[in-house]
Amino acid sequence: MDLLGRGGEVSTRRTPLRGLDTRLTAHAALDLVERAALERDPNARLRLILSSEDMDATGRAGLWEFQWDLPARYASATIRIGVDPDSDGEDESVMVEQVHPFVPPGDLWDLLRESEETLRRTLATHWQRHLSGRPALDGRGYDSPHALATLLRRGATLGSGSYLGARVQVAGDSVWYLHADEQFYSTPFGPPALPPGTAAPQLGHGGR
Repeated sequence: MDLLGRGGEVSTRRTPLRGLDTRLTAHAALDLVERAALERDPNARLRLILSSEDMDATGRAGLWEFQWDLPARYASATIRIGVDPDSDGEDESVMVEQVHPFVPPGDLWDLLRESEETLRRTLATHWQRHLSGRPALDGRGYDSPHALATLLRRGATLGSGSYLGARVQVAGDSVWYLHADEQFYSTPFGPPALPPGTAAPQLGHGGR
């Protein structure tokens, strides 16, 4: 068991997804994965997106991986969705969820000697410090076909081992990125946010 009694080992759940396309865009995969993450923690925070290395020119891949932080559970989760490598029949898709409990630094035996209140306070302090260094992506962002098309226009090429990813850079900006020919290409993860206090434009009564 972990320090809060939630189970100390990595937990894994596999969910078959029959009838799902074997090649998905990031958003098509995220539609399913996000529901699973939010069931575990309504405040789940998406940190990283990775495609498999079979990304095609339309922005679709056979496997997507999404990494989340689950603040209320003191845990992180990796959720993959794509073709099941263990399927005996035709290509079938599967979603695999792995939840990793947070382990604070230091000597766990020393922590376990503390009172429950002190233990919880210490764990919460370390967890918040841990989260502060793991910023979340800004919303859902552009879908992978849009991101990849932009990167290709900037000179990136698809080849063996090419994959698409999304992350928050050290400077704090969220980007889609592609490594190609030992070059790193990036483009904004999503449209720029409106300045604080700015209302989004609305359609008139004519609906135009």
